[in-house]
Amino acid sequence: MSVDRTLPTKGMSAIDAFTFSDLRPMGYFESDGILLDSTERHTVEIVGTPVYSASGQAYVGLDVRVAPTGSLGTWGAAAFFRFAEGTTHAINGYSCAAEFEWYMGAAADTVVPRNHAVLVLNYWNAASTNLNNCQHYAYIQFHDYGANKCDYLFDLPDATDVAGGIFEAVAQADSDHGLKIKVGTTDYWIMLSDTA
Repeated sequence: MSVDRTLPTKGMSAIDAFTFSDLRPMGYFESDGILLDSTERHTVEIVGTPVYSASGQAYVGLDVRVAPTGSLGTWGAAAFFRFAEGTTHAINGYSCAAEFEWYMGAAADTVVPRNHAVLVLNYWNAASTNLNNCQHYAYIQFHDYGANKCDYLFDLPDATDVAGGIFEAVAQADSDHGLKIKVGTTDYWIMLSDTA
């Protein structure tokens, strides 16, 4: 069903069963001028409490799928996040466009084997010929916009020198492996060693 509907510029509109028309989105939410009288407010909140009862079951809190057709598009993404802090700089802590947290309670882990990660990236390419005209392809791309460039690729504010941790002082060792990265159009390798 197609509905020619003018969305409001303030408040929240319901997500109705209508398709794109004149660049209007299928769902629209706006929270303008909310007085933050509590520690945290949410424009959109999804809360799920799935109960797994059988092997092979899966649950996804938010599933976004985009399958474009045609050609000559400029860019596309299944999801776009932007946190735009203006000239007032109202945040005195940290801010980010997206934050991911994986949490596990204090109960003992009795299910083996298991895999855990805060972020999982899946690269799914059906044929090598798909990359014939691709100049850049990788699990992660970093783009620098604006006049002032970012000084660091990674920032680990909570990392300390701990034996066996993600940041650890080790004796100099021979590098026998490398992680391949691309800077501009040049390939580089971050050298690694399996000897501590």
